[in-house]
Amino acid sequence: FGNPEVHQVLLSPDGQWIYLVQCFRVSYFEKGEWQHGVYRVKWTDKELGAPWLGKKEPGAGDDEFNDPQGLAVDKEGRLYVCDRANNRVKVYSPDGKLAGKFEVPLPEQIAVHPGTGDIYVLSKKPDKVYDVMKSPDPITSRVLKFGPFKDGGATELARVEFLVKKQYVELMALDASASPARLWVAISAGYGTQSALTPITDEGTTLKLGTAVGEAGGLHFPVFLAADPARFYVFDRAFSN
Repeated sequence: FGNPEVHQVLLSPDGQWIYLVQCFRVSYFEKGEWQHGVYRVKWTDKELGAPWLGKKEPGAGDDEFNDPQGLAVDKEGRLYVCDRANNRVKVYSPDGKLAGKFEVPLPEQIAVHPGTGDIYVLSKKPDKVYDVMKSPDPITSRVLKFGPFKDGGATELARVEFLVKKQYVELMALDASASPARLWVAISAGYGTQSALTPITDEGTTLKLGTAVGEAGGLHFPVFLAADPARFYVFDRAFSN
């Protein structure tokens, strides 16, 4: 597929398709061409081809995205796409037809509970931690819970917000095996500090922030977070630990 930086990648429930959003760049230090679309490929495909959803150029129409980010699927095979710069999540049927959308401020990551259908979204600016902590906006990031997708949309049920100069959520992962459901988030206290792995428990109409696990900090520049419910592990990928 050339030299893409893959920002999000996801398998369809039947394992037949790979969904991804990505960016082409010349080198690590040079800004490349951002693709404002969602791609769908099979394991045997040799070429990326044109976007399956959206276009290479940004837009705000029903057939467009502006800075697409997180991807998720539900048990019905519907695809959820974080359309960050348009402040919305768009939902598509397995055959690529728009099923609906709902407003979310700056959605970056998304997870759908396979049992309940509840939707969890990490909302934050694309800025670096250093710039976010200097921002006049009092909120650095948010974790939001929505009810199941229904009638073309979803209703917000709960949220937890993180304040500037205090905390900034960098990553989120859902552990759907926990009862009640649990989110794991990587929280930074600012530039130069290590991120703490912290649980958030879904209490229905409240998202309860727990106590960080392990030693203080421990995640340096995390870029990936996932939960393995079968072995009770949380995995992180970082440049150093």
